[in-house]
Amino acid sequence: MITHKGVLLCLGCLLVVAAACGSSHTGVIDGTYYGTANRTSHVGGVPSAGTILVSGPAGTFTATAGGDGRFSVAVPAGTYVVSGRASGQTGGISGCQDAGVRVTVGHTAHIAVTCMFH
Repeated sequence: MITHKGVLLCLGCLLVVAAACGSSHTGVIDGTYYGTANRTSHVGGVPSAGTILVSGPAGTFTATAGGDGRFSVAVPAGTYVVSGRASGQTGGISGCQDAGVRVTVGHTAHIAVTCMFH
């Protein structure tokens, strides 16, 4: 015989499981970091290892670009500024950011972060 308490307990367990399996409120920024290049064509740009900073309404997140320049970071939905910096990089370089990267829940924003000499 099923009791009222048993039914409530089962319903409570189902709610906890459903909440844990529910959709997340994040999207992904997936991209390539180019050390130095022409921003439009990437001519002369070399995919480079470096640190990627993603700043926006939910805070600042960090990702690491591998030797192939690829990086990926999951962030809450919102609009972000994504910037990159190679290890040991010092002055003489600008434009190492992509401003206005829009992230929506469950989707991936594909970008390129290209640094240029000035």
